[in-house]
Formats: sequence, C-alpha cells, structure tokens
Amino acid sequence: MTTKKKPDHGRIPVEAAVNMQDVVTVNVGSKPEKYIVHSGIISNTSKFFNNCLKPAWSASHATGDIDLTDEDPVIFGIYLNWVYCKTLPTIITGDGTDGPGEYDTLSECYVMGERLFDIDFKNDVMDAFVEAMHRHPFDCHRSSRTGPVDIIYGGTPEGSPARRLIVEL
Repeated sequence: MTTKKKPDHGRIPVEAAVNMQDVVTVNVGSKPEKYIVHSGIISNTSKFFNNCLKPAWSASHATGDIDLTDEDPVIFGIYLNWVYCKTLPTIITGDGTDGPGEYDTLSECYVMGERLFDIDFKNDVMDAFVEAMHRHPFDCHRSSRTGPVDIIYGGTPEGSPARRLIVEL
C-alpha cells in the first residue's frame, strides 16, 4: 500500500515569511515611472535587487530609491507581473500576426532578466519563447526592425542561453 504525501499548502516557518511592510521605490524609464514594490519579493530571485537592498548600498543612496532609467517601463511591468504572479503577460492577441511582436517583447524581457541577474525569470522567458514558437514559428524576416536577434545579441554576453536558442531557430 502506498501512502500519499499530504500537501503542505504552501506552509513555511513564520520567520521565512516576506515582510509585506518593507517597500522600495523603483524609478523606471527616461521619464521615470515610480513603482512601489515589496522589498522581500523583488529581491527574492534578483541578485541585482538583493544587492540594492543591502544596508551598504542604501547608505550610499540618499533617497533609497532604485533608479532604472535605462529600462522600459512596459518590460519592467511584465517583470513585476512575473515577480508577483509568476505569469508573463506577453501574448498579443489579434489577427494572427502577433508572433513577431511577442518575440521582441520576450527578447527584451530576457535582456532585462540579464541586467537584473534573475536566472528564474530568464528561464521562464526562455520557456515562453519556445511556447510562442509553437503558435507562430520564428521568422527573423517578419520581425520588427530591431528584432529578437538584435535585442538578444545587443543585451546578452557571449555564450548566453538566449543566443544559443536564437541560433538554433
């Protein structure tokens, strides 16, 4: 007779709970949009945010805000959606020509994950890229002027898994 393990329903030790009162302001974009995010959540998978929230870093920044002025607020919004909900709102519905736009968006998401040192996010973006290929086969000639190839190669280091995926396509 086999016994099934009972689910723990997400139970964790009390001391492992995220402090939902600690927040940080992240300013995103050239005309900064302010995002108020929970420190314990934003730093959970991102080494960048984890380092930014250490006392040594915050002591050297007067406001305590984190500035991401080189980032796109739309892509950061997708990142936050993933951080909080573990979903990627990148599917562009329409007349069936949405594949190239989604590839560009996913490529930009991957590059942001690279900058934020968030391996889990990058892995989920890669999985989404593969899923998108099943709906709309990748064709770099149909993509926008600054398509996925340019975005990935312009924002990732040599040997990046995303570069390998693009080459395999």
